[in-house]
Amino acid sequence: MTALSLLLALAARVAIVDVGADRASPAVRAAVEASLQGSSVGDSGLRDALFGLGPLDRTRFDGEAALERAKAAFGALKCEQADKDLEAAERQLGALPAADVQSRIADIYKYRKACAANRGDEAQVTRLGALLEALEGKAAPAPAPIELRVDPEPDDASILIDGREAGRGGHPLAPGPHLLDVEKPGFRKLHRLVDVQAPGPVRLAVTLAAQPSDAQAAVRAQVQSLRGAPMERHLSALSEIATRASADRVLLIDASGVLVQARLFDAEAGALDPRAWKGRVVQGALPGLGDFVAGRGGVDLSAGKPGKPNGAGKGKQDNTWGHWYSWAIAGALAGPATVLVLSATSSSDELTIKANH
Repeated sequence: MTALSLLLALAARVAIVDVGADRASPAVRAAVEASLQGSSVGDSGLRDALFGLGPLDRTRFDGEAALERAKAAFGALKCEQADKDLEAAERQLGALPAADVQSRIADIYKYRKACAANRGDEAQVTRLGALLEALEGKAAPAPAPIELRVDPEPDDASILIDGREAGRGGHPLAPGPHLLDVEKPGFRKLHRLVDVQAPGPVRLAVTLAAQPSDAQAAVRAQVQSLRGAPMERHLSALSEIATRASADRVLLIDASGVLVQARLFDAEAGALDPRAWKGRVVQGALPGLGDFVAGRGGVDLSAGKPGKPNGAGKGKQDNTWGHWYSWAIAGALAGPATVLVLSATSSSDELTIKANH
């Protein structure tokens, strides 16, 4: 990209919208953002919505990324860093429905156990080993189980202990750590490691807070309506998106793996740019996309003639974009009848715990 075209690209306020049949991967999205030199507009919530992502999608991506960082740190024998990333991963993934992330939560504790072994902490290895056996359904019956009773609010919330539905009433558990999940659609989920110790029984009163409203739900629904549709029929929707994002242009992308196609909507003119672009992610970037956004390169669909090279490689240009319709997008608990009150507040990103004795 020349210095002039880079300046032009940076000067343009661009909203990036994923309209592909398959959702673009985080790697593709990062490559698009990098190619625009950070000139995409909107706050993080709006940019997510323009990619069809909701708050829980972002939570999942962040959690998966933290888990991958932890694996890399463990591979480099940096267990202190791995433990921090594992904590972040569990905080994010633990907020998602338990059935969707059970295997990932088990992975987190496998790495925690491995790090404990590297430190020579045999007591922690034993504790985490017992928890992993419970998560995998391999735990032997305890000779003297402790009864755990969970009272949720709302009272029809689902209760899971060590990844399995627990229902109402008392639950006999072996002494030691256990994972508790309490969840209900529309409420913030509670995910906690609870260390159950004798004597029992133990009673937990759990209160879930309502999920905050999704401020970008309307934008995300609008983006979903564009998937697979001829863009020429949705110019008003593109204008609305540009207005919401305070954008001069809307960059429409369709990704299939590392292959990316793109078109531009000019908000001032209220029209689609006649050019289309096609390229491939190379080392985390999309060579030529910045030039295309700045007005250089691409294929002129109206003339059927190629423009300047766009980074997609040599050879015959693909005119797929001429047919938009052809593709669619706790702490230890002890003592008789101990009561721990767990409450979820919507005023912070983390759940809070209050203990009443």
